[in-house]
Amino acid sequence: MGRKKEWRLIDSGYLDAYTNMAIDEAIFAMREKLGLPATLRFYAWKPAAISIGYFQKIEDPSLERYKRQKLTIVRRLTGGGAILHRREITYSLACSTHEFPTFRDIIKMQKLTHEAIILGLQNLGVHAELERKEIRRPDPYFCFVIPSKYDVVEDGRKIVGSAQRRKNKAFFQHGSILMDDKISFEGAEKRYKEKIIDSLIWGFEKRLGIKLVPGQLTKEEMKLCQELKKTKYSTRNWNYRR
Repeated sequence: MGRKKEWRLIDSGYLDAYTNMAIDEAIFAMREKLGLPATLRFYAWKPAAISIGYFQKIEDPSLERYKRQKLTIVRRLTGGGAILHRREITYSLACSTHEFPTFRDIIKMQKLTHEAIILGLQNLGVHAELERKEIRRPDPYFCFVIPSKYDVVEDGRKIVGSAQRRKNKAFFQHGSILMDDKISFEGAEKRYKEKIIDSLIWGFEKRLGIKLVPGQLTKEEMKLCQELKKTKYSTRNWNYRR
């Protein structure tokens, strides 16, 4: 039996919207430059925020109520629909397209990643499964309104959605995993979040046959993150570009 591939695991905890998006891009950008191993990161958002897809227009009626609430709105480097990050866990994965043969195909990659997440959620008693039907209807502004093929659903309700970005021989994928609406206070939410992440780690290791090794951002990644947060993700030029 061969040695399992080792991936870097980062649990960033709760961070603001601009920092979260800056870290994601920094990891993606530095992966090939520094020869870093594949990286799986889990994080949450505090305060609550809205992320919108790269191609979405920020002047949309669907966002008006959140603008009145003065929620932070940040544009992602990936496409897809808007997401309210209030009670969920976000994962991100930066990796070479040659890590596994499956990773060279966008659809197969998303399906495999979601299968790993499903294992982790089922381990917690969640009746998670892949959406097998292709629903033909206009894309809603918000991501979780309607499930798409190979999204993760529970009783027909979308609970996990992901988006990708590729460049040269590297790809980046991140997505949101909805948490139970019944969790209503921070202490319980933190314990619940840690339990979910532990189970998701198990799901990724089992489905992909890898070993996740806890690590941290490199100095180079941290420096780039700080630059991206200041010059890109916290700016009106980026967030209001469309």
